[in-house]
Amino acid sequence: MKRERNAKQAFIEGTVRVVARDGLDKTTTKAIATEAGLSEAYIYRCFESKEALLCAAFHMEDVAFAYFLKQNLVGMHIQNAPWKDRAFQLWSASWRFILGRKDDCLFYLRYYYSANCRTYAYEEHLQCFQELFAAVEQTFKPEANVNMLLHQVFDTMLSFAARVLGGEMPDDDATTQWAFEQIYSFVVPNVREELFDLIWLNTDLTVQLSEIKSVGMWDIWRQQRPAAWQRKKLCRCDHSDSKTCTAAEEAVPDNEACF
Repeated sequence: MKRERNAKQAFIEGTVRVVARDGLDKTTTKAIATEAGLSEAYIYRCFESKEALLCAAFHMEDVAFAYFLKQNLVGMHIQNAPWKDRAFQLWSASWRFILGRKDDCLFYLRYYYSANCRTYAYEEHLQCFQELFAAVEQTFKPEANVNMLLHQVFDTMLSFAARVLGGEMPDDDATTQWAFEQIYSFVVPNVREELFDLIWLNTDLTVQLSEIKSVGMWDIWRQQRPAAWQRKKLCRCDHSDSKTCTAAEEAVPDNEACF
């Protein structure tokens, strides 16, 4: 029994590395077995199919991330720090967790956005995070669609991670802050107002919640973004090959307009 458990784990970890290295379409049971240092035939003694093995690997990543978030949510209850500071600490720790596990993150990105995930693993994925969703639900206004909001946070995080791992964006403090501000911009209007009196955007700018509703977080952050971004005019389109972004304020080189 112990040998079988060890073999299962070896196959799961081998699957993560092969998918990260070769991509989902080129992942074969032979490559997984070679990576795990075990017989290909033994895979089918441990798993019903290759798809079951992929699901098990995906579930392992979900469990690890859900556990990490559960441990770090405690910091959101610290009362002597502004709510935004607490949120940034949670974001920063989570961001480092996923980027610090490159193979795991690449595997997750490739499987999560595949048709196979939606068919075979998505329901279990949702169940894995239900306890966390319930734990943070009280943070938001009664009318907020918490499930949709948290899925938007998750997808935005993965989108930024894909850009960093793909070399489109640097893995530095400016990117960490930029990604956080994007997520914070659509989260904060849904947070219960009594949780904080002021939302701190940086050391020299504070904005009342009412001002954020009227001005918009995007415009505020665009005015206050780090110096590293000042030379660019950014937009929120979804293209990468156009020489000129029609939604930006000026022409920009390839891949610089859109995040």
